[in-house]
Amino acid sequence: MNFLEEWIHSVIGQELRRRSGCGEFRDGDHHPEIKGQDIKGYQLWKISEVVKYTGERSPFYRRLYQRAGISPGKVRSLDDFSKIPFTEPRDLIRRPNQFCCVPQSEIFRGFSADGTPDSLRVFYTKDELDRIVASIAAALRMVGLKEGDVLQIMFPPEAEWGCDYLVSRAAESCGASAVVTGQGLLEEQVQKMVEHRPTMLIGSNPYLYAITGLAEGRNLHRLGIKSIILSRGCSYFPFDESIRREVQEVWGCRAYDQYGTMEMGLAVSMECPAQDGLHINEADLFVEVVDPETGEVLGAGEEGELVFTTLSRRCMPLVRYRSGDISRLIEGKCKCGAEILRMEGVKGKISRAEGGASQPA
Repeated sequence: MNFLEEWIHSVIGQELRRRSGCGEFRDGDHHPEIKGQDIKGYQLWKISEVVKYTGERSPFYRRLYQRAGISPGKVRSLDDFSKIPFTEPRDLIRRPNQFCCVPQSEIFRGFSADGTPDSLRVFYTKDELDRIVASIAAALRMVGLKEGDVLQIMFPPEAEWGCDYLVSRAAESCGASAVVTGQGLLEEQVQKMVEHRPTMLIGSNPYLYAITGLAEGRNLHRLGIKSIILSRGCSYFPFDESIRREVQEVWGCRAYDQYGTMEMGLAVSMECPAQDGLHINEADLFVEVVDPETGEVLGAGEEGELVFTTLSRRCMPLVRYRSGDISRLIEGKCKCGAEILRMEGVKGKISRAEGGASQPA
């Protein structure tokens, strides 16, 4: 059973049953079990809602749609949607408040790329953070975290409701315990492992890979760790089969690729035990792959830049947001049996000058 797919289907099923007005966007009658056409219909319905909502409430998108000649209430197909101009990361740096669609009193937590007033910032409500926790919990269960397990979290310490806290809450909702150890020296981490006996580790890709190199030959198999999640986010760090083999050999367990960005809610996609691509949270995100130079939407299997639209955010929804990350989408059934959309691990990062030209990072 793929717990992430089960959670996605549950969320989509509840939305389709609870909300009215989505019938015209769905192919065929309602099925007790969520199928591919249900997901596509749900996403098209949510896209139309998000475009209309941002057109009414976001000063940035109101201007964007007006300049592009887009009528928000008339975006009713993916062809209509593809005519909307992209949102660039620099837009969030220049005027983040222009994206907000709720009163200041409803903003619960803001995230900043480097902690300075001039850095990229994204805001969330409390219920949006709770939703992120639920999606992380489903992903952790997918790779085997269960009641009684211990998750050691190796993210840099943040203020309350930061990444380490969200993952801790997700682990606890699975019935597991969480211990946050930050990014200390290898000896400190091993000491904590001996003390807490974790069954799973999670941390940033570069940090975990760095301490793996230091740990080679240390017989860490004895610690009994069953899996390691190497998280890749706003900065690009490679993850390929040679890196996976090295991590798995040193720690004596499975290593999983995970991808998320601050703008998209930290938890975009993660591998399952089949290690056959990263399963995408289709309940909360619509993903396109575009040609980085022309902006043309590419088909499944074609490599290009990932572009995201949030489907469930009230506070600071983003429409056709350019991530700068290079990947491709994978359709069809995973080796685990799940049929939700997958993506290949990110292969590179596009950097853009202020004028918009793209270059490999």
